[in-house]
This record gives sequence, structure tokens and C-alpha cells, in this order.
Amino acid sequence: RCPFVLNPKTIVTIMAKLITLVGTLMALAVATTMAFADPTENIEGVTNLTPENFDNIVGKDAAVLVEFYAPWCGHCKSLVPEYAKLAAAAAGSANGKVVIAKVNADAHNALASRS
Repeated sequence: RCPFVLNPKTIVTIMAKLITLVGTLMALAVATTMAFADPTENIEGVTNLTPENFDNIVGKDAAVLVEFYAPWCGHCKSLVPEYAKLAAAAAGSANGKVVIAKVNADAHNALASRS
């Protein structure tokens, strides 16, 4: 008997396991996609910094926390919900003394390279 010949019962078992695996992988892919948000979207309470407004906001009276992000970056995408929470907390308790901001480092790489 050839060792590579499988009986029908074994084939059905393997197919069932493969179907379960594919279903699990698809569910994981959907969950992962939903967990990441687009960092270029506007977030309530987060100021979008550009070369036009950067110097008017950063280095003034308020403390400023700036995220420099890349739209393609997985870590940046996963931080979007956390940044939204931080902005909401800062708006509720800081009386305008803390600014939460972000810079698209791909679009404004000169800002990202300033020291």
C-alpha cells in the first residue's frame, strides 16, 4: 500500500479542519482590519498640524503633545482610538492648557525632521 494514499474518512477530516482554519483566518483578518483606523481622518479634539499652523501652536503657552504619523504605519493606525481617548480626556480636564495634535510625517516631512 502506498503511504500517500489517504482513505476517504481521513480526507473528510482534513478538509473539515482546513475549512475551520480558513474561517478562523478570515475572522481574524476582519477583526484586524476593524481594529486599525485611518490616522489621516479628523479626530475630535486633535489638532492637525501643518507647516502653516505648526509654529502658531507648538512652543506657545499650552503644552502640546504631537504625534508624527505615517498613514501606512500599522502602529500609527492602531493608536488612532487611543489618541481620540486622550483628546477627550484633555478637553475635559485641561482647560485649554494641553493641546493634542498630530502631523502627517509623509505629507509634511520637513516638520518631522525639525529638531
